[in-house]
Amino acid sequence: MVDKLLVIEERCGAFSTQRHNAFAVALAKEQRKDKFDLLEEHKGNQVERLCDLNTSILQKKWCLCAFAEATA
Repeated sequence: MVDKLLVIEERCGAFSTQRHNAFAVALAKEQRKDKFDLLEEHKGNQVERLCDLNTSILQKKWCLCAFAEATA
């Protein structure tokens, strides 16, 4: 899990705000699931909803990037 977060940080930028950290915690919980299940569960609007925790455009871009890396 730590390695996955380091990859995300390297490719998407650091997550330094509370909202970013909330996403990281949610991601950590999701990592327990199979990748396929993760993609199925969060495709489409559900990813958008998760990423809407990040209110600024920059944070939302980070979130979508992080999600893509997490499920890569």
